[in-house]
Amino acid sequence: GELAKHRMSRQPSDVVFNIKKLIGKQFDDCWVQEMRKRVHFSVVEGERGEACVQIRGVSFSSVEIASVIFSKLKDIVLMYQFHHELKAVISVPIFFSEQQREAILLAANKAGLTVLQLIDEPTDEQQLKKIPLLFSTWVLGVSGTNIKDTLSPSLVCPAQTLR
Repeated sequence: GELAKHRMSRQPSDVVFNIKKLIGKQFDDCWVQEMRKRVHFSVVEGERGEACVQIRGVSFSSVEIASVIFSKLKDIVLMYQFHHELKAVISVPIFFSEQQREAILLAANKAGLTVLQLIDEPTDEQQLKKIPLLFSTWVLGVSGTNIKDTLSPSLVCPAQTLR
C-alpha cells in the first residue's frame, strides 16, 4: 500500500513484495536464487530448507507473511459485514504447484479463514457461479487487487493481496 511505497524510498530492505512467488518453495530452488538477486529484501534459508524473508534479523516464512496478509484482509472484510466467521474462495495462479497450494491453504487457516475452495486464475464469472456460496463467502485473489463480495459484485473492498 501507500505506507510500503513510502518506506521503499527510505528502507527498501524492509519492504517485502511478490511473496506469492516464494510460497511453498525451497531455498535451493533455482527461481528463488534468481529472485534473491533482484529484490532489496533478504531471502534466507529457513529451518526446514524453505525460502524465508529476513527483516531486521528476524526470519519469516512466506506462509507466515501470507497468513498476516490474509488475517488483515479478514479483518477488513469483517468490518463491512456483521459475521464472526469468514468463508473464502481463494484464487491462485494456474501455475501454482500442489506444494504452493497447500502453503496458501495453511496460511489461510492460520489467519482463521474457512477455505471452501482454491480456484485457478483467471477465473470468469461462470466458474464462480458453479461454486455453492453462502452469504458470508468472499473471493480472495492471491494476485488480484480487490476483494469482492460474491453476492454483491458492486461492493468492492479495496485491500492489498499477495502481490
